[in-house]
Amino acid sequence: MKKNKYRYFPAAVWGGLLCILFTGCTSPALLRGQPAGFSSGSGTEAETAVPVETLTEEILLCVHVCGCVKVPGIYFLAADSRRMDAVNAAGGMTEEADSESLNLAEKICDGEQIRIPSREEGSAAREKEFLRESNKVNLNTAGPEELMSLVGIGEVLAAEIIRFRETEGPFRAIEDIMRVSGIGESAFEKIRERIRV
Repeated sequence: MKKNKYRYFPAAVWGGLLCILFTGCTSPALLRGQPAGFSSGSGTEAETAVPVETLTEEILLCVHVCGCVKVPGIYFLAADSRRMDAVNAAGGMTEEADSESLNLAEKICDGEQIRIPSREEGSAAREKEFLRESNKVNLNTAGPEELMSLVGIGEVLAAEIIRFRETEGPFRAIEDIMRVSGIGESAFEKIRERIRV
């Protein structure tokens, strides 16, 4: 009868192997997929990273930093971190980055993607936004015909809008149009994307 060669391993050896296996599989770093402060792609340690021993759901945020940064990847940061902390963790911006395209002082949220666009992308986005805003009807300068191009605004309401701004002063916010007689919340919702002040 053939003997099982694993049968005669000392109990201490089996115990040690099981201990190593159990400890490795239940460590916080492995359970989370990677150590805190390391990029998912490069393995480069982040300067603003949270130490592995402090890995807890209460104090960590997981963010994806991509675009024009030197070390794109997934980063674990302290709960009160801001976008600039995430960018610094990713090695900072590259020379092509458009630093004015987003608010770097804004606090970040867990699971957020922070993408730094290039200068070309940022310029195109600003131009698109400018064109979108310029195509809106300015409540303070529009004439009757331009106002009547808005959904639900006829000749009577257009005249009422003009009368309101002449007597009450210019509109300070688009929501002020609901102060005009005959324009309620439902009418405002239909035109809010087409008006500006």
